[in-house]
Amino acid sequence: FQLGTHNSMISYINIHNGNPENDYMARPSCLPYAQRALMDLIEEAPCVKELPVGVSSRAYVFDRGDRRIVALWKFLGDPLKVVLPGKLTVYDFMGTCSGKTELTLDRFPQYLVTKDTVDQIGKFFATLDFGAEKAADEEKREQLKVPYFEKEVDWSKAAVAVGKKADPCAKPGSRARFSSEPKPGDALEARLAWNRSGLMMRVVVEKDGFHPDGDAMTMWKGDGLQIAFDTMKNAQKVTTGYDDEDFEYDLALFNGKPTVFRHKASLAYHDSLHKPLGIVEDVALDIVHEGRKTIYTIRFAPQAVSPFRLNAGESMRFAVLANLNDGKTRYGALETAPGILVRGKWPYGFQELVLVGESK
Repeated sequence: FQLGTHNSMISYINIHNGNPENDYMARPSCLPYAQRALMDLIEEAPCVKELPVGVSSRAYVFDRGDRRIVALWKFLGDPLKVVLPGKLTVYDFMGTCSGKTELTLDRFPQYLVTKDTVDQIGKFFATLDFGAEKAADEEKREQLKVPYFEKEVDWSKAAVAVGKKADPCAKPGSRARFSSEPKPGDALEARLAWNRSGLMMRVVVEKDGFHPDGDAMTMWKGDGLQIAFDTMKNAQKVTTGYDDEDFEYDLALFNGKPTVFRHKASLAYHDSLHKPLGIVEDVALDIVHEGRKTIYTIRFAPQAVSPFRLNAGESMRFAVLANLNDGKTRYGALETAPGILVRGKWPYGFQELVLVGESK
């Protein structure tokens, strides 16, 4: 285990609690003690299982041979009380044995030590009440059921989201930043499927001509797509802006090549995965223009939508927007759900999808 620091000054601040306010005078910090507790409890034990504890918590089982250690914490939302069976020994993040069976989960990890097998741990965790993981609102939404395909995707059986005229004022009280006026015959259809290798889309845009435009950061000025994800479905109806687990991508032809530019990505503290912005390679893209149709075939690798997980039953919100260019300017846009074109972004308006099991 290593401290995630970038230079000696940050290391000094983290370990010794020195900072500009106290002229960098060294004094004890909790971080090295917390790290020592983690190393003493887990040592070099491999992580053998991730336990299902909801979208805002994490639980991992480490096997030391003579015992199992469950590292458990809640990184999002209010603290949550959980009652555990008495056969577990509980340590707090500083390594103190608490002796409690009722835990208050928060962003500081707690360690549960037991001699039970991994399967036994999984079974009793399945019986625990981790609270109802709710979306930020109580509104019932119809979910787009995205089917599973082991290998070749049969797009005729994939989930379908149909586009309509983009509404830059979909959020109540918002002001338009762009007048979207698609032409008669312009159309957008997105089909979705998934497997362990990624979330797949086949997007068909129908319009006259094909006119990519803009530089890498402004591909949205020309014909192309914008695709966004609210991976935890926690956007608020009354607010705008992306949260720290959301994504937005531009997908278009740039310098003659299919190009994906990531404008927004989830932070690594959700999943310990670094997701750089800019032109990326973890989203595969193929673009074919035929007559009035432009066909985009896309595969988002698991890390490109993480912390959303590619497991049956997982759900998130998404939107696909097609920008329409006539060779001179962007004259309109079509969208499967509102939000991307709203000033400041409005992921609350995105459509909800759910992954369903293997397609027969």
